[in-house]
Amino acid sequence: MHRLMILLFVLPMLGIAQTARVDSLKHAYALTTDSDKRLKIAFALCDQRQSMNMENLLQYASSAKQLAKQKKDFNSEALAESYLTNYLIKKGLNDSALLVCNNFLEKLHYNDKNSKPYIRFSLLKGQVLIKKSKYKEALAPFFSLLTRAEAIGDILTEQSALTNIGWVKMEMGQNSEALRCFYDALKKGADNSPYTESITYINMAAIYNNLDKRDSAEFYIKKAITLSRGNQDLQTLANALAVEASIFIDKKRVDKAEAPLAEAVNIRKLIGDPFYIVSDMMELGNYYAQNKQSEKGIKVCREGIAIAEKNRLDSKLILLNMALADNYKVAGNSMMYEETLLKIISLKDSLYKKNSAEELAELQAKYDFQKQKNKIIQQNYELSRESYFFYGSVILLFVVSIFSFILFRQNRKKQQLQLRLIHEENKRTSDIAVTTAKEGERKRIAAELHDNLGGQLSYIRSNMDFILNAPVKLTENDKLNRLHKINETAKSTIADLRETIWASRKEIIHFDELADKLKLYAQHQLAHSTNLKMEIRDQITDKPVLSSIEALNIYRIFQEAINNALKYSDTGKIILSIDTNSKFQYNITLADEGKGFDVSETFPGHYGIDNMRERASQISAILDINSQINKGTTVTLSKLK
Repeated sequence: MHRLMILLFVLPMLGIAQTARVDSLKHAYALTTDSDKRLKIAFALCDQRQSMNMENLLQYASSAKQLAKQKKDFNSEALAESYLTNYLIKKGLNDSALLVCNNFLEKLHYNDKNSKPYIRFSLLKGQVLIKKSKYKEALAPFFSLLTRAEAIGDILTEQSALTNIGWVKMEMGQNSEALRCFYDALKKGADNSPYTESITYINMAAIYNNLDKRDSAEFYIKKAITLSRGNQDLQTLANALAVEASIFIDKKRVDKAEAPLAEAVNIRKLIGDPFYIVSDMMELGNYYAQNKQSEKGIKVCREGIAIAEKNRLDSKLILLNMALADNYKVAGNSMMYEETLLKIISLKDSLYKKNSAEELAELQAKYDFQKQKNKIIQQNYELSRESYFFYGSVILLFVVSIFSFILFRQNRKKQQLQLRLIHEENKRTSDIAVTTAKEGERKRIAAELHDNLGGQLSYIRSNMDFILNAPVKLTENDKLNRLHKINETAKSTIADLRETIWASRKEIIHFDELADKLKLYAQHQLAHSTNLKMEIRDQITDKPVLSSIEALNIYRIFQEAINNALKYSDTGKIILSIDTNSKFQYNITLADEGKGFDVSETFPGHYGIDNMRERASQISAILDINSQINKGTTVTLSKLK
């Protein structure tokens, strides 16, 4: 461990030469006087931005912009501006970067003969929105690019769009959907961009590591490291090394984490980027927690949190606080551990609805202020009462003044009335706070609905735009195929909307109401089947009360289970059992006597079972999927009382 600390602090002082490719291009740029060649080399250097320090990127992007202006070449000037926007993002100036992106996207068009600036600004806009934790808005430019690229067979742009959509899904915790996007990106063929391919492998490795699938994680991260080294891409290499170190730590091979962590930190010091610097600090914090060096872990996590707060990196704040909590736990500081866990919950909630959180915080602040004010008034009242009593006694003894006694009583009644009014105002303010909190819970469900449907609606809109404004003439068959897909997506969207609204309109849902909805769905799905029968067995004596989120998750799990049985079981009978008369709060089972499947087998491109398990985990329920070949499948969801 001492050796690691020496590497972390000494290597950055020694410095590393930039890559051979960057050094070669710098040399060529310095020797070239021809303006056309200098512009071309300047762009080539900007393309190496992942391996250059920020100030170098600013230098060559500014030079390219000046040369493009002299040539009166608007597309080249726009391309140079996109690289300058990269510089703004690296400096953490995300609002300024977003303004530049919106400005140029209004002037540029995808169908221009040189569409590269439009593609780059679309990708940059989405990436800025991700860093600002605006995940729903970030999906729009990526889906728009994907639809247009598919229409003309632009493979590289398709791959970039899919990779970035996967990134959004990963940041939102939708791991199954993210993996699906990454696999689709890799299927695009041998002409894939090495940079995008490396990023895809890194993200896949990170997801598999979070899912405790360490061998898959290690397989993909080694591919990413090999590609990054071969492509001389320093930033991507540093990302891959940081993930590799995390995998080694989680596999309890801590000794192997030292080398990649040291190399990653050294690279970060060379090229700089607050977003990734705090990522590495989070990894270091995890490393120290695993090695029982909590004092160092707490220090590095706090430093990372300060950088993340300064640069408004909200999503990284959650991860850094998780690492900080682990270090407090190792240190045995239970008070700070619990306090940090509460902060993590607060940070996660703020990502769903920042405005609501800010309003609630403002309301709470007003309530606290009023409460403090009331306390001061009450203290003043107590002091005044004592004063009046004292002076009243003096006056009564020495002056025997009836007038003073009456005045004291009047003032006392006035203050009691004032306190009563303050008490009523306190109650009203408290009621508002409670009502607002309940409304926030409902809005969280609405936010989840919006997140799930955002991609589907963007897909529908983009495809309709394409049919109406296609750059090439579509055959009737192509139009029918696209309209069929739009129709299926719209049906799915309407169903999701109906089911989620059912949950979001209620604060609580009684279990028998959920059971009726499940039975109705099962009967509706089998309505047109002549060979398949449904048997329903229910013993609902207790009627537990469920939150709207828990009810919706239970419904989604068995919606998936019923659909899987209909599609794949090849059976003549399905049994749905619902029981609350046992040691469980509820116990729901769907069983068939069909052909079954191997539960240990993976099915690439199918994420239904993973989604079921993820939903069960969210509501702290037990999901058991038991299947044997030719003996049928049983899906059971239960929750203890």
